[in-house]
Amino acid sequence: RTSSLAMPKKDFLNPERQVPSYDVGSVGRESAIWQVSTPAKSAEASQRVESLAQHKTELKAFTEKQPREMHEVGSCGRVSPVWEVSQAAQKCEDRQHTLELAQPKKPHKSYEVPRTDHCIVSEAAKRAKATARTEQLAEPKNYAPGPFREPEWVVSGAARKADATERVCKLAEARGTAEGYRPCRKPIWKVHESTLHAFATPRLDELAVPIKRETMDHVQFNPDAFN
Repeated sequence: RTSSLAMPKKDFLNPERQVPSYDVGSVGRESAIWQVSTPAKSAEASQRVESLAQHKTELKAFTEKQPREMHEVGSCGRVSPVWEVSQAAQKCEDRQHTLELAQPKKPHKSYEVPRTDHCIVSEAAKRAKATARTEQLAEPKNYAPGPFREPEWVVSGAARKADATERVCKLAEARGTAEGYRPCRKPIWKVHESTLHAFATPRLDELAVPIKRETMDHVQFNPDAFN
């Protein structure tokens, strides 16, 4: 049974096709061993093939990398090459613009350094006395118990005898309805005499006849189903 399962599947599209043999040392990959023809064995490579077979050459500006130890001198372990500074760069003087750019940025004029948690109180502040206004502002507000006022309160005599101004009377007027507004009709209204003695036309009688529909039981039941 194991030998039968190990046989490769048959190619039904091309029964005469033989299953190629596979390389044993292909590390598990299915790489078929090709059969090289006789002309291919005696053929010579063209000039283009020989040109493509040449390895890449090094550029003129290529410099061989120095050992890692040479790059890490004074660089805290980072791989950064040590540059050689020329004599002219060592002896040159800084320009005025370079000196201006090297200056640290100054803070804003209104900038204040954060104050510490413990501030020093001056002697004058320690001996100062609060004014009457300060004492008044320092007193807590007294709120009446409850969020609402009393249901009854005293109305002053002047408020009783006061007359409303023309503006107050105008604002107190109810808002009128729009032009052409018709109030809602009462649910019970008087029917006209001519309407009481009127007769329906044949068309109205025809439209007043209800539509007759069969029930669902009769619709779903087909008496001729088994005939």
